[in-house]
Amino acid sequence: MKTQRIKQSIFILTIILGFTSGLQAQSPARISKTPFNRFSIGLRASHLYDFKFKPNKDLTNGFIGEDMQGLNGEGTRFDMSFGLDLAYFFTPLFSLDLGYDMGKMTGSGEREYYQSDVTFLTLGANFALKRANRIAPYRFVPYTRFSIGRGTYDVDRFFKEDNQSFSNTTGACLQTAFGLGFRYHISEKVHINMMSEFVANYTDEWDGFNYSSGNDHILRTTFGVRYTFGKSTHVDRRLAWQDRRVDDLSSASNTETLDKALKALSDSLRIMNERLTQVKQELNDKMAYDNADTDQDGVLNRNDICPNVYGLAIYGGCPDTAKVKTTDDVAPGASTGRVKAQPRGGNTNAIPANLNEIKKMLIIELSNINFASGRAILDEKAKAILNKNAKVLLNNPNFILVITGHTDHEGNSKANLRLSGLRAAAVRDYLIKQGVPASQLEVQSAGETNLLSNGTDREDKALNRRVEFEVKMKE
Repeated sequence: MKTQRIKQSIFILTIILGFTSGLQAQSPARISKTPFNRFSIGLRASHLYDFKFKPNKDLTNGFIGEDMQGLNGEGTRFDMSFGLDLAYFFTPLFSLDLGYDMGKMTGSGEREYYQSDVTFLTLGANFALKRANRIAPYRFVPYTRFSIGRGTYDVDRFFKEDNQSFSNTTGACLQTAFGLGFRYHISEKVHINMMSEFVANYTDEWDGFNYSSGNDHILRTTFGVRYTFGKSTHVDRRLAWQDRRVDDLSSASNTETLDKALKALSDSLRIMNERLTQVKQELNDKMAYDNADTDQDGVLNRNDICPNVYGLAIYGGCPDTAKVKTTDDVAPGASTGRVKAQPRGGNTNAIPANLNEIKKMLIIELSNINFASGRAILDEKAKAILNKNAKVLLNNPNFILVITGHTDHEGNSKANLRLSGLRAAAVRDYLIKQGVPASQLEVQSAGETNLLSNGTDREDKALNRRVEFEVKMKE
C-alpha cells in the first residue's frame, strides 16, 4: 500500500511540475501581453493537529474506543506535512489553488496511540477581503477560504504499554475545509501565503478507529512561499469595488502617475487652504475696521460717510456735507451729499436712516448697566460703557436720552421708588461729568413696577436692578 501511495504522489507532482514548466516555457511576448500576473507556484509546510472531536465512542460489545488527539503525550509529536501548490488569480477578489501535500500524523488516547502517513490533494477557492475606500496598491491581503479534496491515510495503532503495533488501516476519504488566511506581497513576483483551516474528514478511520460514529476532524495551519510568473503587476494587488480609472492609477506599473496625481491634489488643497486663510484674515480686518471709530466722532466706520474726518451723526459722520470738497475722506461708494441737516423746529419725523441705527446701537449698549442690591453706585464696567457712549451724545446734540431707574421687589415699594430715582440720577450725573449737556438728559423713577423677572434667585433679582434708556429727538 505504501508503494502504491508513493507512485500516486510522484504522478501528481509530475502533473503539477509539468504544467508550471509549460507556463515558464511561454515566450516573453506571450507573457507581456497579459496585463497582470495571475499564475503562481509555491512551496509550503503545514502543521497538522488531530482534534479530540468526541470524548468516546461506545461499542455494542461493551468496549469503549477513545477518540485520539494530537500533541497528547506519549506516541505523539509536532506533526508536519510538506507540499506544492499552484494558484490562479481570476480577479482581484477571487482565486483558485491546487495543492498536494505529504506528511505524518500522530494521536494518543488513554491506552493507545497511532501513527499515520497522510497525503492531501486539495482544490481551494479564496475570496479576498478588500476595502472600497482604498487608493494604494495592496501588499497585505486577508482572505477567507473554502476547499474540497481527497485525503489518504496509512495508520498503525500501538499499545502504550509495550509500544507494539496491533492494527493497520489504509484508505482514502473526501475532505472539506473552511478557514482564513492572508497573503503578503514582498514583490510583484514573490508573496508569502499563510492560512489556517478546519478540515472535516468524511470517514471515521482517519485515526485507525472505525466505529461508524462520525467524522474525524483536524486543524491544518500552513505557511508557504509562492513565485509568480509574468512581468506585470500581480492582479492580487489591485483594488476592488472602486471605479476602474482609480484602479488603473493604483497599479504598481502606474505608481508614478498616482504619485503625480496625489501631489497635484495635495498642492491644490494647500493653495485652497492658503486662500481660505487669506480670505478669513481679510474678513476679520474688514469687521474690525467696520466696528472701529477711526475719527473718534461717535459714528462707527460702517455708518460713517467720512470715516477719516471728525463729524456729526446727523451729517452721516461728516462735518458738513456742503464743505466736503473731495472724496479722499469719504468712504468708498458713499455719496458726499446724501444727508442734509434738519433745521431746529423742523420736521422731526424725517430722521435719516443712519440716525435710527445709531439710536438703536446707543440703547443696546447702555442697557448693560446694572447695580448691586440696595445701591445706586456705578461700577467700573458701567463707567466704561458710559464713557464710550458719551461721545455719541456729544456728536448728536439733537438726541435726548431718557434714563429710567428700576429696582427688584425686595423691600418697601416707596424706598424702591426713591432708590430707582437715585440710580437714574447717578447715570445722568456721570454723563454730565463727561461733558454731555444736562439739556440732553432726563431721569425717571419706576421702582419695582416693571420687573423683567419675578424669580427669587439671585440672578433673577439682579436683572431687575437696572436702568433703561430711550432716545428722543429735540423739537
